[in-house]
Amino acid sequence: MDITSFTLFQFMTMDGWADIARFTMDIYWWAWIPLLSFIIISGFIVVNLIIAVICESMVDDDDEEESKGSKSQQSKRNSKENEVEINGKVVEFQKEISQDDIASQESKLGDRKLQALENQVNSLMEQQNQTLQNLQSLLKRLRS
Repeated sequence: MDITSFTLFQFMTMDGWADIARFTMDIYWWAWIPLLSFIIISGFIVVNLIIAVICESMVDDDDEEESKGSKSQQSKRNSKENEVEINGKVVEFQKEISQDDIASQESKLGDRKLQALENQVNSLMEQQNQTLQNLQSLLKRLRS
């Protein structure tokens, strides 16, 4: 069972799977059908898991930013009430400056996260295309 699990893991990660496939197809000519099916299905599952983890981390980051934002807004309201009595104009000016800084930092952070996500998706698409080319090449070899 350990060897079987390890072999399936090799197929899933595409590490040395070609040698195992050739050896198996020498004995069973039809072995390419389940092997190819397993590689395709597990490849899509792994890619979807990676994308799900990336999306989940993005949602968690957004939730953390929103909770920090609501706490900071409450503290700003309390401090604003106390400082309005002293000097209302100074408080308004500071609030405008801090909001502009926060907005610019959030947009920069969002742009960086979006760029990182785009890079990861492009990398995954390249890997899928390479897998598809490998599978097509394998099918051509099998047919000839």
